Amino acid sequence: MGGMGGMGGIGGMKKKVKAQPKKLGESIPTDNELECMTPTARQRVIDDYRTHKPLPDERSFLKIPDVYDRLNISADRKLLLLVCGAARGVRFTTSQMQDLYRYSTEAESQFSQVDAVYKSLSPKARKYKATANPTPTAVVEASVGSVESVEPDPVAVEAKQYHDAANRYMAAYRELVGAIVAKHGELRAREKAAAEGEGEAAVEEEVEVDKDHGEGLANAKPMPDWLKCLSEKYTNESGMKVQKSGAVLDSLGRFACFLACCVFNHLPLTPHEVESLLSLIQASDDGSGTSVESITTTIATRGTPPPGIADIPNATQRRTQKYWAYRMWRFLKTVRELKSVPKDEKYLKGDASQWKDWL
Repeated sequence: MGGMGGMGGIGGMKKKVKAQPKKLGESIPTDNELECMTPTARQRVIDDYRTHKPLPDERSFLKIPDVYDRLNISADRKLLLLVCGAARGVRFTTSQMQDLYRYSTEAESQFSQVDAVYKSLSPKARKYKATANPTPTAVVEASVGSVESVEPDPVAVEAKQYHDAANRYMAAYRELVGAIVAKHGELRAREKAAAEGEGEAAVEEEVEVDKDHGEGLANAKPMPDWLKCLSEKYTNESGMKVQKSGAVLDSLGRFACFLACCVFNHLPLTPHEVESLLSLIQASDDGSGTSVESITTTIATRGTPPPGIADIPNATQRRTQKYWAYRMWRFLKTVRELKSVPKDEKYLKGDASQWKDWL
């Protein structure tokens, strides 16, 4: 028995080993496993999942700045794109962005619900742990027993309500993380192809660039589809004149103002242009909660546009045209393909009358 004392007694034997940090999406427990926890312990797990702390190799792989200690991937869309690999040049189709934002919105909604349920629990319910059966429903049924007159244990009922809400959050979380991990897979596949001399990296090496005239720069790296579509619309309809050799556009300020006109129904849009503008609006999310919730491909009613022309409905009565111009301009400044384009913030500071030529 003396040996027991040397080990620190019973307390020393019960000391738990701290769980090792895991990568995002790695070894997520099942609902049955999580239901064996007390609500308090499970809420801590949920908080850790919701605000993921990236491991060193994750930071290196995704180029996550050290300033971000934890990543709230469901509440912050900028961090969501970052953890998907945006800093590594990962691109997103319109449907992928829509899915990601839908998953993140659902996850955050479910978190709000489970958090509210947890805060409403009694102290006993927060410490309640199912030992006989990991399933909350079975726990409540077991508390009833075979005697119909016996009321369910109210503490067990509370715990069941919490675990039900927690299960709904985990379902939304797994869907969101699954989409993120899929983007990581795309990035690894691209790296593998580059290492083998295939894919985008090999194509770039074959492009001959005339450094004096900028010829070939536009083809050195494939331009994102949304940018190609919107820049072509701007080029064709704004009368732009590129002053700098090899630049994609003449002015980011004018481009952003032009796109703001598109948001406010002043310019007709094809279905492809609608998709491209939606991609830009989603990517430029500034955390203000302002977004275009629905984009239609119905025939425009203004004037007599040709068949197939579509419109974006008014974005919001609470935001001005200048807001949308600034929002998109701030994002466009960060786009790799537009680094050489003059920023021209001066165009955003005037009133909308300067855009009359496009209306």
